[in-house]
Amino acid sequence: MGIEIERKFLVIGEAWREAAERVQPMAQGYLNDLGAVEGGAQKASVRVRIEGGHAFLNIKSREAGHTRREFDYPLPVEDARQLLALCVGGLVDKRRHYVRHERHLWEVDEFLGENAGLVVAEIELDSADEAFAPPRLAGPGGHRPAAALLQPGAGRGAVPPLDRRRARRRALTLTGQPAAPTCPP
Repeated sequence: MGIEIERKFLVIGEAWREAAERVQPMAQGYLNDLGAVEGGAQKASVRVRIEGGHAFLNIKSREAGHTRREFDYPLPVEDARQLLALCVGGLVDKRRHYVRHERHLWEVDEFLGENAGLVVAEIELDSADEAFAPPRLAGPGGHRPAAALLQPGAGRGAVPPLDRRRARRRALTLTGQPAAPTCPP
């Protein structure tokens, strides 16, 4: 079992692109009903992800805060393709850009398709109280805590509203609408 400790930020602008050391296309989908996860009826999300020539089955616990239990299992890519066809709630298509800043490697996810225009940066930490310096991903004021409270059209150039809730990228669907957040601010 692994523990994931992460922070997410909404990225505005394009300045971060020059700093990316590599880019990885990704497709992912969820095998369980995210509404049941968000509502508490299920305690984990079950995701299939294809990252270039590799594929994984990923299970993440549903917990408030920045720390969750996470399990990652490699899969044959062809099996993952077949599992993606079984996913509920639509597929998420994105490009992950890897940006090194100070002593951390940031993952900047650029969403495609119906979620085009949404860019979220995340950093995984070794401990919940680890200090880090957010990079200026988009110039002055360009890095802000991410939230998944998207309004219709948010993936088409509008800036989503921000608050202190966890980003719930896993809830993005083909409509670009996340499930209603349930974590307290």
